Amino acid sequence: MECSDPDGSVIEYQLEFDEEDDFIDSTSITTSCTNHTFTELADGTYYVRIRSVDDLTFKSDWSSTVEIFVYTGSLSIFSASNSTILDTATNQTIKWTINSNYPFSYEVFRNDELIDKRTNWNNDVVVEINDYTPGIYEYRIVVIDILGREFSDTVSITIERDNGLAVLTVSIYGGVSAVMLIGVIGAVMVLSRRKIKSTLEKAMEDNDIVSIIDLRMILGKSDQETRKIVEDSPIVILSQDGEFAVSFLWLSEKIGTSLNENGHLDIQKLSKLSGVSSDKIKQIADGSEPDLIFTDDYQCYRRKILVDKVSEYLLSQEYTTMSELEQVFHLPSHILTELLASSRLTILKTEDDTIRTVDKKFQEIIQRAQNLNIIFLSDEAERLEIPLDDLVRALQYKRFDEIQIIVSADLIISSKWISDFRKSLQEDRERTLSSLKSDSNLDEQQVDTIIRRYSRPKESKPVTRKAVPRTQEFPSKMVEDRPRKIPQYTPTQEFSSRKESENIDAARGVITVGVLIGIFLSGIIGLIIAIIGIIIYLNVLCTGPKKSLEKPGGVICPKCWTTSAYHVSQQDMFGKVNCPNCGEHFKPDKLVHY
Repeated sequence: MECSDPDGSVIEYQLEFDEEDDFIDSTSITTSCTNHTFTELADGTYYVRIRSVDDLTFKSDWSSTVEIFVYTGSLSIFSASNSTILDTATNQTIKWTINSNYPFSYEVFRNDELIDKRTNWNNDVVVEINDYTPGIYEYRIVVIDILGREFSDTVSITIERDNGLAVLTVSIYGGVSAVMLIGVIGAVMVLSRRKIKSTLEKAMEDNDIVSIIDLRMILGKSDQETRKIVEDSPIVILSQDGEFAVSFLWLSEKIGTSLNENGHLDIQKLSKLSGVSSDKIKQIADGSEPDLIFTDDYQCYRRKILVDKVSEYLLSQEYTTMSELEQVFHLPSHILTELLASSRLTILKTEDDTIRTVDKKFQEIIQRAQNLNIIFLSDEAERLEIPLDDLVRALQYKRFDEIQIIVSADLIISSKWISDFRKSLQEDRERTLSSLKSDSNLDEQQVDTIIRRYSRPKESKPVTRKAVPRTQEFPSKMVEDRPRKIPQYTPTQEFSSRKESENIDAARGVITVGVLIGIFLSGIIGLIIAIIGIIIYLNVLCTGPKKSLEKPGGVICPKCWTTSAYHVSQQDMFGKVNCPNCGEHFKPDKLVHY
């Protein structure tokens, strides 16, 4: 905003801003500059006006009122886990769920090569995998919110060469002798592996942990072969000392039970119980849920539980420091800063790195206001040893229903007293105003402010709207993170991919047996069975790995049968959502709330 004077004698500008457009409880700023930047406003709507003062103290009329909106919102990305697929697969996709209240822009890169880009988007981001050349590919998404801040996430996709059809090709075109030899060897290997797998499953049915010595006797293999079988098996894990085989399903259930019951997993304790290394347990737990936090002393928490623990600790301490929090919770400072921002507490940080919360003091202020009806902001700040500006900002941020504050009049007023005051005005206005003016604790300006604010209805004015972004800084800022509902523990993607590999092995066995039958019968029957085996094998390849890319708890589109997860913010007024693949408009049977 800029002002001018005909004789060029403007010496200063008066700037007023308030949360109400009547400017009763406004804050004034006097400056000689022709522009001003707001740097300490909490999120919300403010009304601003300006006027100039010349060297003769003449003041201009107030400018038109401008409404500004301060926004410091957050954005989060939920993605599928890293996965491995074969080069014969088709129709594979990667999906990111973006949790944002406003439209955003995004770019998707495949090994730093831009493959997709959109602006003004507010749905899930789905990218189709078009190139199945064997190798490791990093798919990275960069999301830009309305303030220009960037958020990114990376999914690693490993594409392996499928050698399963090579045997069949040689079998068909390599001659009868080669087919018979390869077929017999393949059948023996398949039958042997299936027998070992069946024996291993039977041995682990009634025992969660079996020693390698006992397992060696059951399988009839050497010590080295037994350890190799355990390392390659999808249903067991070799212990850290290499002397025991631990059931993968039992260990997963232990992790899930602990997280679901307590929101906390003691990795070291489970490592001692199972014999599996702490790093391996951490790897399994990390693939189970997207919102887990691991401490340096091998403890695992759901984010909400850890936020509550940090909040509880802050409330129990009058003062603390970031270094002290790092020692108590064994977490780096940047994670602790995120937890503090999500704690819903009023955090104050001084220049000497001291952190304190004044939430417990708010109840004292509310109680005093309810007992005395009207108290003074400056008195409360001095009594609680809190800077007045910090106390005002904290009370405005919390917005308690029990009290109302008038900063310009240095007042905190009980909401019940305001209600009784307005009721008394309706019954006997003169007597009520006279009683208020006779209060010796209030000066004339405070009485006048109360009367103007609460004795007449507010009038709204048409104003122009202008959005003003504010840079988020942790010190002396209060940030509220909406509580998120954390999903329950689900089986890991690693376990699913292992089960799929078993199905692929079974399909290869069907192909081999089909080829052998075709040779021995020397006719069309064997060829037909081999073709059936190929179809089964390809079907497993095409459908199996795709499951590992889908996010658990998805909803199937009734038109294209694509499984997607839908956030509650994506539904319209009728509870329906749009399929990101085909655009079908339908009502899902479940939604994601976190």
